[in-house]
Parts: sequence; structure tokens; C-alpha cells
Amino acid sequence: MHDGRVSPTLIRRFLEQDAADENTDVSEDNVVSRQYINQRMKRLAEHEHIENLLDTGVYELREDPREESKQDE
Repeated sequence: MHDGRVSPTLIRRFLEQDAADENTDVSEDNVVSRQYINQRMKRLAEHEHIENLLDTGVYELREDPREESKQDE
């Protein structure tokens, strides 16, 4: 996500591709659902880490939460 904008569907496809590249089972039971990804992205948006651009379901990184935890160390 730090390289641009994504949607829940695109993230799911990236996860499926990564699993296939690692020769991992890509069945429905093994891949996170688009709905779950959408929930997580909404939660990140609530905490202002990402932004839902014009309420389209396309998200952009505003602030990487991983960087905050590194600064706290």
C-alpha cells in the first residue's frame, strides 16, 4: 500500500498471488475474504492511517502505523 492506492479486491488478489508463488493452497478456506480485508481497511481509516478516497473503496496510505511503533522503541 505504501507504493500507491489499493482496494480490498486488489489486496485479496495480491494475497492469492503471493500464496500461489509460495505453492501454498489458494482455496477459499485459505485466503482471507474481501469482506474481511474491507473491515480491516475501514478500521485503519477510522484511526486515520489510510484514507478512503472520495468514498470509492480505493484507499491510500496517510500514516504508516508501523513507523509509530518503531519510534516508540
